[in-house]
Amino acid sequence: MEKFYQYIDQVQSGEINVCKWIDLAVKRHLTDIKNSKKSGYFFDEKEAERAIGFFSLLKHYKGKYAGQPFDLLPWQAFFIGSVFGWKKNDGTRRFRYIYLKVARKNGKTTLASGTCIYGLVADGESAAEIYTSATTRDQASICFKDAKEMINNDPNLKEVVEVWTHAITIQADASTLKPVSSEAGNLDGLNPHIALIDEYHAHKNDEVFNVMKSGMGSRTQPLHLTITTAGFNKQSACYTYERTCQEILQGIKEDDSQFAMMFDLDEGDDYLDEKNWIKANPSLGHTPSREFLKQEVIQAKNNPSQLVNLLTKNFNMWTDSSSTFIEDSKWTEAQMTSEIDEEYLADLPCVSALDLASTRDLTAFSKVWIDEEQQKYYNKVRYFLPSDSMMSRVKKDGVRYDLWAEQGWIELTEGNVTDYRYIAQEVMKDYENFNIETIAFDRWNSSQLVIELTEEGLNMQPYGQGYRSMSQPTKELEKMIYEKTLLHDGSPVTRWMVANVELTRDPAGNIKPDKAKSSEKIDGVVASVMAIGMILSQNMELASESNTSRYDKEGGSLWVI
Repeated sequence: MEKFYQYIDQVQSGEINVCKWIDLAVKRHLTDIKNSKKSGYFFDEKEAERAIGFFSLLKHYKGKYAGQPFDLLPWQAFFIGSVFGWKKNDGTRRFRYIYLKVARKNGKTTLASGTCIYGLVADGESAAEIYTSATTRDQASICFKDAKEMINNDPNLKEVVEVWTHAITIQADASTLKPVSSEAGNLDGLNPHIALIDEYHAHKNDEVFNVMKSGMGSRTQPLHLTITTAGFNKQSACYTYERTCQEILQGIKEDDSQFAMMFDLDEGDDYLDEKNWIKANPSLGHTPSREFLKQEVIQAKNNPSQLVNLLTKNFNMWTDSSSTFIEDSKWTEAQMTSEIDEEYLADLPCVSALDLASTRDLTAFSKVWIDEEQQKYYNKVRYFLPSDSMMSRVKKDGVRYDLWAEQGWIELTEGNVTDYRYIAQEVMKDYENFNIETIAFDRWNSSQLVIELTEEGLNMQPYGQGYRSMSQPTKELEKMIYEKTLLHDGSPVTRWMVANVELTRDPAGNIKPDKAKSSEKIDGVVASVMAIGMILSQNMELASESNTSRYDKEGGSLWVI
């Protein structure tokens, strides 16, 4: 366990440079230790030590480490110790789903192979079925081959294990380890004790992932182990799974059965800065060597066509055409202070927008106040959700709408469909309490609600959702958050939505939030973009009249002098 605790100390002290996901993974472990008496889970140090120690019985079979014992590096010891050490109060394993993302050449496949061997011979599971799976049989066989060679190099293991061309078996208890792939056709009927999903980024869908998952129901403490590098498709099943893991580490979602370690560069890190390399390459100096990585970087600098591959495979960054909207740290830094209360806001002009829900979903009502004296904007978003459909949304989305409702961030309406009458009443209350000049709404998703509010005398303005209408306010929102000229209310719902945003881009370079591509809900962000768009259009009208605007259509100030 020395290396296990060494890694925790190194991360906490800053001795090693890690990305935010690894920092959060270590913090989660320490928090869970403190809360273990009331959580229903405990950390079994002896079981963790047993699993970590098992690896030293295995031997490497290729490269400069061939013939040497597989002594885990500190990060690997933390990974294995966490996976096998955390238990439920009934003594079975806590973590059933494991996600490991680490850059190429950092030994993830060998680590996974050793984990499969442990599950086969040392995990106490009778008739254990261990599967290494991938989209192709060749890919699935890589991990299987590693396991075969490590067993062949250990005379003790060879006494109890039989190694065949396409299977490793233990006849004494009918346990087996096999490679399988989606090429084999129907994978139904498998009953995995451990299922390894290799290079998940390359899977076109989640078919193999789900087949393995559904087959584990009769096992007492199965492991669904996913290992991968980053990929080139942010619409993939792997990227969606990774986003869920990120939200669990951030505390946005809850899943005590999911463990994740994701090694990559943080947003804004310079890949040319060598001190950042270890963030994606925790085995740096062992494998890959620093010299190898230097040469890869030089090659990419001299051949720009290789840069995307370098960033994706060597620095573990997802690199398709979409881009991160706003960094979480920048968003949280732009929270308004307690001095900006509703009494203060009541005297300021306000522009708002409604993003109307489907019959059972979230409705977002965003308000943006304009403080000319301070040259600031203030943003609050109200969310409405039918109460009777809330728990089904919690189960379906895995998002804590119930917790947010309890905390007051989501307002529940009666029934199981959107109560537009209630929402209209609440909008009217805000109209009476604040100086709301305009309410924008999606012209293609209007409803009786818009008609009613118009009849009540509110200035309802249709707002398009195309690039022409959405591009500049989207860019402006990002700029305002980074410059802290727009401050928000700190809603965890909006924070979650900001993290969900995927942008699409047209050939002219215009962008907009894309609900279809985004991993989950972004309604609050869309409503805020619409409100900012109305402010932009009003300011440009004023500017054309006075000819004194400092607004620059490529991202200048919103302020009109």
